[in-house]
This record gives sequence, structure tokens and C-alpha cells, in this order.
Amino acid sequence: MEGKITILKAGPDGEVVSQIPLEEEIFATPAIAGDALYVRTQQSLYCFRKTD
Repeated sequence: MEGKITILKAGPDGEVVSQIPLEEEIFATPAIAGDALYVRTQQSLYCFRKTD
């Protein structure tokens, strides 16, 4: 709900790798499709994916 995406390193410690602040709150569950993560805010739909 804060409007912030937090990226964690896989493992028992859950180390924070990065945080991406968004302009709006997030009320929907993020969705994964293929290699993309979709996040819906009140006004926008964001797509995050790793680039090479």
C-alpha cells in the first residue's frame, strides 16, 4: 500500500537489493507473467522485467 516496490535477494536473509518508489499507492496483488512483474496502482499499470 505504500506505493513502493522492494526487491529482495533470494535466500534465508531476504536482503534488500533495491527499492522503487511509485507515485501512488498499490492495492492490487502483483501478477507474474513470463519474465515480467505487473503492478497496478490507482492510476497506472507498471511492468518490470530484467534487461540484459
